[in-house]
Amino acid sequence: MLLVAEITSPATVLRDRKNKRAGYARSQVPLYLLVDPLDGDGSLTLYSDPDGAKYRIAHRAPFGAKISVPRPFEVELDTSGFVRS
Repeated sequence: MLLVAEITSPATVLRDRKNKRAGYARSQVPLYLLVDPLDGDGSLTLYSDPDGAKYRIAHRAPFGAKISVPRPFEVELDTSGFVRS
């Protein structure tokens, strides 16, 4: 598995932000993309570089910004169409 993406909901927000992030880092999933419409005006966080316990890098961007997804995807994700819950 190269990338896991989650969208938070009121029922899963704590699990998505903490438990799943830690579990994916332990499982050495290279990229975890968290789309969080419940974070203020909405945000996207791309976690990368897992060390077996946590992700060493977290790149956060607000909805409306662009975020680069690294290799092997090498795409720029435009979030201008994302809406806050």
